[in-house]
Order: sequence, then C-alpha cells, then structure tokens
Amino acid sequence: MEEDGSTERFDDTNMPIKRTMKFGEVINKYPETVEILIENGIQCAGCGFAFWESIEQGISGHGKSLGLNLEKILKQLNDAVLENKQQ
Repeated sequence: MEEDGSTERFDDTNMPIKRTMKFGEVINKYPETVEILIENGIQCAGCGFAFWESIEQGISGHGKSLGLNLEKILKQLNDAVLENKQQ
C-alpha cells in the first residue's frame, strides 16, 4: 500500500487475466475464479452484464460501495489461475 492508502497498480501485462477482460470471459475460461469473486462480494457469475462489463469497470463501479480493491482482486484472480496451471 502506498502512503496515501492507495494500492500500487497491479501489472497484468504478462498475466492470464487482464483488467480489460469481461467477467463472462474470465468465468468461462477460468472457472476457478468464481469462488474468489463470490468471496469478495462480486455476484457476477449470474449477472447478465457479466458479458459486457470488464473487471475494471465492474469493480471500479459496483465495488466501491463494498470497499473492493481492483488491484488486490486482480492479483487474487491471477494467482488462482497460475496456481491451478501448476497442478
């Protein structure tokens, strides 16, 4: 965390999940991410907008009221995918 309380931007350049990916795409390609999304209060798996809204748009827009941190969630999602690939 930075001194002002913000979180450093997660570099998703070489990661499987990018902030610009749609929720639906992530869920379909990486089903192991559903649990992380639900644990963070993101109920997008059954939402019709999941196929239109990017992770960045959804968390930045809807997640603010939940106090969600986009960078932290992106890291969690990518960690889960990378861990699953190693198994």
